[in-house]
Amino acid sequence: MSILSVIAVVMALATGTADAQTTPLKVKVTKSLDIKPLHLKLTFKNKNLATNKMTPEASCDITWESPYFYATGYGPVGGPYTMTRVDGSWNTGVSCYGTPALWKLYVGNYLAKDGFSVAPGVEDECEDQCLSVLSPGEYHCDTGTACAGFFRIYSDEILTTYRGIGWTGYPDACVVDEINFPEQLICQHHYDLGTLPPVW
Repeated sequence: MSILSVIAVVMALATGTADAQTTPLKVKVTKSLDIKPLHLKLTFKNKNLATNKMTPEASCDITWESPYFYATGYGPVGGPYTMTRVDGSWNTGVSCYGTPALWKLYVGNYLAKDGFSVAPGVEDECEDQCLSVLSPGEYHCDTGTACAGFFRIYSDEILTTYRGIGWTGYPDACVVDEINFPEQLICQHHYDLGTLPPVW
């Protein structure tokens, strides 16, 4: 090989190295929301409406959890990363313990993004000798930065005792019609998941 050929090869290698150094490496990363499970305990002592005597103590837990909720992004090492999609799952439910069991149980939920419903959970209900119900949900968005936003889950629970058994204790998120339907406890609340930005 001539000296000119060697110089040409060296110059080509040097040029290729310089191009590689000026072109940043693209990587795929995920950004997860830090979500903690929530358990709202309804420790109630049922009262017999006819005798005004307490029945054996029982309790119900309204539970909520999100096994995963994260954004996937793409960009150079070290960022910034641009969102390409969002994936998440969650469930809300009611579990009851002690006696008596409940006559009816219902749970349902939906996911909202920036105040608008984007994904419903699967409703669940039970009738007669009920101890638990569970409403799972999933969300998958692949429209890039349009998937970004503030996420919140809204959940409804209805707990109904057998006739003649009323509620004596429940949280502020729940209400009872003491006059017309004292056996039914209706709960409505929401859980803030947080914000996933379009770029991070």
